[in-house]
Amino acid sequence: MSEAELKQRPLQSQSQPQDQEKSSPSTAAVSGSSRLASFDFVLKAEIPVDPKSLTYTKEADLDLQKLVKALDLHNFIVEVRPDYNSNYLLVFVKLEDEAFANLVKEQSAIDSVFGIEEVEKITPAERLRIVYYKLTSMKNEGGLGLTVGADDWKFVTAILPVIHF
Repeated sequence: MSEAELKQRPLQSQSQPQDQEKSSPSTAAVSGSSRLASFDFVLKAEIPVDPKSLTYTKEADLDLQKLVKALDLHNFIVEVRPDYNSNYLLVFVKLEDEAFANLVKEQSAIDSVFGIEEVEKITPAERLRIVYYKLTSMKNEGGLGLTVGADDWKFVTAILPVIHF
């Protein structure tokens, strides 16, 4: 499946970071890497393509919709892009600023119970730790419950910080 065909998919680009301007397709190609740097993590999702129709299989399409909806419900900004392998999509995520601030307050309260002092400035590494916690913690703890290759998320093959991707 060509990149042009993937761009026509309705879930191809759900939303972009709020601090970035929306760009036209031609601008996106030029400034794509700088835009992606504002995301926290990239999820690699196996989304098989039917070789006859060159469209996603019905199950794969439902899996992708379920992932994007769950991320949206947990206040993540999402952008979906094709991978070099046509059976995979890259789902870039960033936790919205307000949701992140609330999560920092919750984490500070938990840390104080264990005698960890509150930090004045959140480092990039601390941000990644907190967002990863939100992605992977159980639903009853307020997280997404995302576990690579397991349960409802068996099609998610990796969670990587954007800086390492």
